[in-house]
Amino acid sequence: MRYQINRPSVLDEIIEHEVILIDLDKGVYYNTEHAGADIWRGLKSGWDDAAIAEYIACRYSIGTEMARKSVDDFIRTLESEQLIIKDPEARGGRTMEPRLEETGAPLPFELPRIFKYTDLKELLLLDPIHDIDTSERPPRTPENGRPK
Repeated sequence: MRYQINRPSVLDEIIEHEVILIDLDKGVYYNTEHAGADIWRGLKSGWDDAAIAEYIACRYSIGTEMARKSVDDFIRTLESEQLIIKDPEARGGRTMEPRLEETGAPLPFELPRIFKYTDLKELLLLDPIHDIDTSERPPRTPENGRPK
């Protein structure tokens, strides 16, 4: 099964081994690290859940059954928080074969977890970015650093 990020509600930023997510509709932000960040990268790249589990098994040198369960549980958590949704246009199969990073050295494995923060909820919901009509934005051009 493939998933997609629940856009435009959810924004994400990947910083090394951490992912920060913001749900603009709920005013909640999240973070996850290491295996959770690798799973998010796979989802964002369009990998199916089986390919992500295979990658996690290789990257962290754990059994495929443990990797599969960890990925499935983490994906269920992301779905329950409405950060991702099933991709209705997915055709099955994989978009990329998982492979080890350039170093090839397995990393120590910790179960992927996502941490939810509500302390900025009022500020995030008051942020005027929510009221921007994207159709009124200027066109993206090389001059302003954005593609057309």
